[in-house]
Amino acid sequence: MRVYVGRQQVQIKKYSLRITEAIEERSTCEFVVWDEAGSMHFTKGQPVRVETDDGALAFAGFVNDVTEQKLAPGDYRLWHTVRCVDMHYLADKRIVSESYTDTTAGDIVRDLIAKYLGAEGVQATAESVQEGPTIHSTVLNYVPASQALDALAQAAGFTWWIGYDRVLWFCDRTAVQAPYAADNSIARRGSVTLQVTADLYRNRQYVRGGQAVTDPQTEVRVGDGSTRSFALGFPLAEEPTILVNGQPQTVGIKGVDTGRQWFWNKGDAVITQDDSVPPLTASDTLQVTYRGLFNIIVLSQDDAAIIDRQNVEGGGTGMVED
Repeated sequence: MRVYVGRQQVQIKKYSLRITEAIEERSTCEFVVWDEAGSMHFTKGQPVRVETDDGALAFAGFVNDVTEQKLAPGDYRLWHTVRCVDMHYLADKRIVSESYTDTTAGDIVRDLIAKYLGAEGVQATAESVQEGPTIHSTVLNYVPASQALDALAQAAGFTWWIGYDRVLWFCDRTAVQAPYAADNSIARRGSVTLQVTADLYRNRQYVRGGQAVTDPQTEVRVGDGSTRSFALGFPLAEEPTILVNGQPQTVGIKGVDTGRQWFWNKGDAVITQDDSVPPLTASDTLQVTYRGLFNIIVLSQDDAAIIDRQNVEGGGTGMVED
C-alpha cells in the first residue's frame, strides 16, 4: 500500500492501516506515520489518498484529526496517528441557504452542486443523480450541505454519498449493484451470521412533510412609539404587502436590500421597520397581508400490525410509534 498526505508519500507503521467501509455510512481511514526526523505535522483538511501496490485507489478523503507521540521522552522522533474521513467532508463544511417550491429532489441536488459543492470539485453524472419525487416546498435555512442532502434523501426514499472520485450519487438503493457476489470464493467459511432485530420497526408513524403555504393572511397591529419589529402569526413564505394607515409601504429583504421602509425574510415571522422611518404610534395602524409557512404532519398506522403486536406483547396498545 502507498499512502499520500497532501502530495507527499508517507511511511506508515506496519499493520497500522485500517480502512472501514459500510453501506450508508461514511468511510474512515486510520494509519500511523513514522517520522524519523520529527519534522512532519498534519492538519485537519489535508487530502489523503491510499493506493494499492498496483495503483488502484483504496481510499480518498481528508485528515480529520491527528495525535502526535514521541518515540521516547526526550526523543525527537514521532509517531503520528492520523484519522481520516471520506469525501463527505466536502458537504459537511459548506452551509447552504436556499428555498424550493414544486421542484424534484434531483433538481434540488443538482442546484446545490452548481451553487455550493461544485466549487469543492464535487460533480454529478447523468446516472448518479436520479430525479426522485417532486418536493412541494422546502427551506434550507443555513444548514450544512450534508444535512440538506440527508433531508432530501429521506424525503425521496433515496440514499446519497460522494465517491472517492468526487462524484455525488443521489439515487434509489437498488441503482448501484455490488461489483462482486458474496460467495465461497470471498467469504470466510463459518463467518456468516444472522442478527434478528426490530430497531426500525414501527406500526404507527408520524411523518413530517416539510412545510406548506397558508392562504392569504391579514393581520393588524398598532404602534407604541418605540417598537419597530412586529411578529406575525406564521413565518413568511413570500414578500408581504404592508400598509400603514392605508398607505402602501416599500418592502425589502433583511440584510440584502436598503432604502426600504420595511424588511422581511423567508421563514422569519418578524417584519422590521427601517430606522430612518419614525416608529409607529398608538394612532397608527399597521396592516400586513401575507402568505405564511406551516409544518405538515401526517399520521399513518397499520391496524393489523398493531393487533399482531398486542398479541406478541401480551396486552397494552400494541402501538410502536416513531
